[in-house]
Amino acid sequence: MKLLLAASAPLRPYLERMLPASPHRIDPVYLPAAPDNQTLGGLIADVAAYDALLLADGEVWLPEDGAPIASCARPIILPRVHSAASLLLGPARYRRLFRRFDGGVCWRLPLCTEPLFDSARGDCMCLCYLADTSLGLPDESLAARAAAQENGWDFFEEESDLSLLARLLAGAWDSDAFDSFGAAHDRA
Repeated sequence: MKLLLAASAPLRPYLERMLPASPHRIDPVYLPAAPDNQTLGGLIADVAAYDALLLADGEVWLPEDGAPIASCARPIILPRVHSAASLLLGPARYRRLFRRFDGGVCWRLPLCTEPLFDSARGDCMCLCYLADTSLGLPDESLAARAAAQENGWDFFEEESDLSLLARLLAGAWDSDAFDSFGAAHDRA
């Protein structure tokens, strides 16, 4: 299959290491933040030359009005996750940590200098560094710990779980871990 993959910039180091293992031709597009309807509409227009559009960051990229997605002629596939951090932790671990800290956790990924926030920056109580031991990404836990200390946040580390991202890139979308919209939704 020929796939168009849209992902946030913090996922780039993971994807650059994982894309060569995919059995599909995947063309990545990296965006700095959650796209607006115009950006998403542009991706949907570009997907005509592909078999599907993958939205790696999950539901955070779904427009509330559903406008661009409803008009897509190709399947749009996304993991059932809230954000890049949720994708890299797995939904169950992400929810557990989110509840444990009442949503006051922010995330730091290797090669990403800015923390990722699920809520307002002022609500952050702790910083979680998502460590990687499988892809060879640099260990930036000391810099993450320093950022937490500088902001008065608690600090802890969690190991990334790349299984959901690997399944997205492999085309293994036949479970309840993924949603599909557009042409794929119409055929379901």
